[in-house]
Amino acid sequence: MGMVSDAVIRHQGKVIAVYPDGILPLEPPRQNASQLYLTSGMDERKRKLIDLGEAFVILAGGFGTMEESFQLLTEMSINQTAVRPVIFVGRKFYQPLFDLLRLQLKEGMISKEVIDAISLVDTAEETIELLGDLKLEQVV
Repeated sequence: MGMVSDAVIRHQGKVIAVYPDGILPLEPPRQNASQLYLTSGMDERKRKLIDLGEAFVILAGGFGTMEESFQLLTEMSINQTAVRPVIFVGRKFYQPLFDLLRLQLKEGMISKEVIDAISLVDTAEETIELLGDLKLEQVV
């Protein structure tokens, strides 16, 4: 995420950092963040990220990335939060997940409205193009 925030700042963008207290000794916040929110833990961090975001860009990641992504998609599915664009970056990495989502949709297990809000792209350029088409106020 550091490379992403550095690129955003280089292009005069706004970086909003949301950190759980426990991670600060391991990973200090970026000095170039426009805003910094400190939370009491991961649950509060996820809540803040979901509340702040107009769209979500999901890069390849591990358990934490998947857990945060699925909390967002679950909340959108059960109307706990508004359906917003979710862009997964990395076709090779995320294709198996998209295959599973298509199967779940076919079996009636998940919402078409939420699936329609999800995109899969390969490049930063494709991501920027999609975000540009959305006319968002901010991107977190």
